[in-house]
Amino acid sequence: MESWASRARELKEQLAQTPEAAIPEFQFLTEEDWLAAARKNLDGEANMRRAFSEVRGAGERKFVSLLSKALKKYSDDNGKQAPTDLSQLQGYFEERLDDAILQRWEIAPADTVPTVSFGGEVIITQKAAVDDVFDARYVVGPNGGHGSASFLSDLTRETLNPVYQEYYATSDGKRPKDPAQLLPFVTTLEQQTAVQKLIMRASATN
Repeated sequence: MESWASRARELKEQLAQTPEAAIPEFQFLTEEDWLAAARKNLDGEANMRRAFSEVRGAGERKFVSLLSKALKKYSDDNGKQAPTDLSQLQGYFEERLDDAILQRWEIAPADTVPTVSFGGEVIITQKAAVDDVFDARYVVGPNGGHGSASFLSDLTRETLNPVYQEYYATSDGKRPKDPAQLLPFVTTLEQQTAVQKLIMRASATN
């Protein structure tokens, strides 16, 4: 525990020096959330970025829980209609929410995140990732259901589909154990960038 507490302090100090990695949802965090994010190795860029992402995720998940409840109340009061602006939900939170939090999220078409579906025509999700290599994309459906997907997987799926197909053709259909194995099959700069992001994510160690 003493070692975890020391790493949690280090994590907080590093975040204080990296304000672009912070989000207003940090106001929901408890000391246990910081300790949980600091249990893994913090050495090196990939590990620190992963830890930053885990702290963001803890705050975002707590907001999603509040948002889900508020959205359900709004839906019940408005004939099962979804809001057209997130400001319409302010009166449905138990306490007034910081506007800075709502400004990070948006009402988007349901197919914005095709891997997570709750029915209906719209979802609520983050406008953008802080770190598209490590961050999760959280999705709240029109009736309050919620789930998540990987920003990186969504961003690279179409780009890397032909790369994976070429790899599978030479590996008896087996998935690569290391994303670096995809590099010989890259043909565009966009694919190269996508694979490098996968390599960065895979380089985070326990």
